[in-house]
Amino acid sequence: ATYEGEEKVLIAFRTVPINHPDAPALTIADEILDNSHAGLMNQLVQRQEVRAASAHRMLMNDHGVEQLEGIPKADQTLEEIEKLLLDQVDRLKAGDFADNLITAIVNNQKKKQKAEMEGNTTRVARMRNSFVRFEEWDQTITELDRLADVTKDDVVRVANRYFRDDYVVAYRKDAPHEVPKIDKPKIDAIDIDATRQSDFAARISTMSAREISPDFVDASDYEIVDYAPSTRLFYAKNPVNDLFLFEIRVDFGFNQDNRIQFAQKLLNVSGTGDLNSEQVKTEWFNLATGFSFNAGNDESSYSISGLDENFVASLDLMMRIIKQPKASQETLNEMINIVLADREDSKKDPRSIRSALAHFNRHGQQSRWLRQLSNEAITHFTVDDLHTLARGLLDYQQTIYYAGSLPIEAVISELKKKHSITSELKTPPPFLNLTIFSPDSHLLRIFHKEMAQAQVYVEYGGEVFNEATVPSAQLFREYFSGGMSGLVFQEIREARALAYSAYAGYELGSRTGVQNMAWGGMGTQADKTAEAIEAYLELHDQMPVTPERFDAAKAALVNTYKTGKTGFREVLDTVRSWERLGLQPDPRKQRFEAIKQADLETLARFHSHHIKGRPRLISIVGDTSKIDVARLTKIAQPEFVALEEIFAF
Repeated sequence: ATYEGEEKVLIAFRTVPINHPDAPALTIADEILDNSHAGLMNQLVQRQEVRAASAHRMLMNDHGVEQLEGIPKADQTLEEIEKLLLDQVDRLKAGDFADNLITAIVNNQKKKQKAEMEGNTTRVARMRNSFVRFEEWDQTITELDRLADVTKDDVVRVANRYFRDDYVVAYRKDAPHEVPKIDKPKIDAIDIDATRQSDFAARISTMSAREISPDFVDASDYEIVDYAPSTRLFYAKNPVNDLFLFEIRVDFGFNQDNRIQFAQKLLNVSGTGDLNSEQVKTEWFNLATGFSFNAGNDESSYSISGLDENFVASLDLMMRIIKQPKASQETLNEMINIVLADREDSKKDPRSIRSALAHFNRHGQQSRWLRQLSNEAITHFTVDDLHTLARGLLDYQQTIYYAGSLPIEAVISELKKKHSITSELKTPPPFLNLTIFSPDSHLLRIFHKEMAQAQVYVEYGGEVFNEATVPSAQLFREYFSGGMSGLVFQEIREARALAYSAYAGYELGSRTGVQNMAWGGMGTQADKTAEAIEAYLELHDQMPVTPERFDAAKAALVNTYKTGKTGFREVLDTVRSWERLGLQPDPRKQRFEAIKQADLETLARFHSHHIKGRPRLISIVGDTSKIDVARLTKIAQPEFVALEEIFAF
């Protein structure tokens, strides 16, 4: 197949159904190939021999498959990637993997299952999976025992039995593809009855159930202590199991220094001391600990999560990596080559183009895509430059998070051994608050790309965050955008068949002084683009309000408050987000009461003041030979943009 964008190799082997006796050994084999840390495919990525490599299993009721994927670097052929992937399979078949890897895999699976049992959604998912597999519950809950019984000989046996020469290979090549012509069918609009329900739904709704009350955050759910000057420790007790989450966060991200994303990439392929990058990944996997360095727009964080029995060893390894990273210039050069290839592919990918176009509409020359470093600039990086930047985050004021089963005193004691703060920390650079461009009339920009679908994005800036309008904003969002039952999806996709996908949202400002933003979009057949946008804008400006739909939206939002408990892992981040808005915990109490009192007029008033008649920023990526551009001029005079206007590289 051809596709203008990153090339890819896919290899698939047929295996066995989910309840086959060889399923446990194949599960372990898949984890040896790819466990996100120390797998044979992960080693290819860590050594930067490929841009990406992965493996995953699909064990279903009737058949199973083991699927491998690889993405080449700029100087590699798809044939070379295929060979690299199959070479790793040959290593598996030869038993060329560490003897203790199976034990580490089982321990990581135990951690994963403990984490999944913390939430109702994942608990129910496990019960559902057991049912659809025709599996007895006793069989389901003893899965780990069967995995623990797998031996190295078992893995080698199933690998040689199922990963033979009778596999399927697919290549995706970077080349133009023939876009099929799809005739526009005549589709009659249908009336959507939002109150209609099936007999089954009616029976469920009439079943008696205990009334649930909202569970709001209170002072007993967490602690905040001063760990050091300008550094606070947020602590939450894990009442469920022995898993911890630990983070060091700094208000310093891409908007403060656009090199930080490259420091992140380099640190993730760096070693420390006498450990190379692969050995570091293996050490994390043996500890059953996840480690990440994440660089966001205005915040970066170092994070570890795992078993509390390994918290001390994990904290020690984390601080060694941060403070004493090690990488060669060759490693950095290879990383840069991969970044350059990724950048070239992003300029061919419709989703990346749409994102760059939307950001250009929103922020002009301040678009994130235009504030990226040039290709020339990143070739001059040195290892010391990027490691110093990553390490230097610890010189700034920071917030420390811990959620786990250890007492707060034990956490502080260990933290002082590994991360003692003895000097005054620097104030991070200021937060970059970018305003959203507000045109006098609709602004419509198009990027021409030959493709079957047209991707449309519509947005506009609202008022700065105002707690007083939050309840009505949430009510509008549920009514207008509420998933498959929301007005946008029901009208645009279901009733009028104008789009394959249709969605919308209303995003509240994340900090004091930050604007709210209404946003949404569609994936539509190219020749329906103008008609779909007209309908989309009409829904915004002439939003139909019916008592039945309003009651359903209000009930759904009330139930969300009643059932949406903030768990111990989320409470620290949630409290910090309220702080950034100048709010005291828990503002949802007042919001909940306001929503219960809301009526049709509440919704209509918000729509009139914040939605109706607003000039929109409209971004379109699609084939202009199929889009009715003349019809678009009735909405706004289209502006055609080129790659160099929206990408800095």
